[in-house]
Amino acid sequence: AGRDILFDTCELKIIESDITNKAIHTVALIYTTPVLTLIDNIGDTLLLSPGNKSVMLKALQVIEDTFLLKLLPGFNIVSYTAC
Repeated sequence: AGRDILFDTCELKIIESDITNKAIHTVALIYTTPVLTLIDNIGDTLLLSPGNKSVMLKALQVIEDTFLLKLLPGFNIVSYTAC
């Protein structure tokens, strides 16, 4: 069973459009999440935890509230801040 990811906002952007050719229509869905902490990456999968856990990571404390997110084609991370 998977885990739902909470989003603060969702935005639809029209990238390209043509009223005479619907095959040209291209859109982007942009989801903005609350802060997530990247704990590790395993191949094409990210191990994440909700909230800012940077202090716990630096202290090598166990973080129990985690989930995996598989990176799929077209998925992009737009903003990232290193701990």
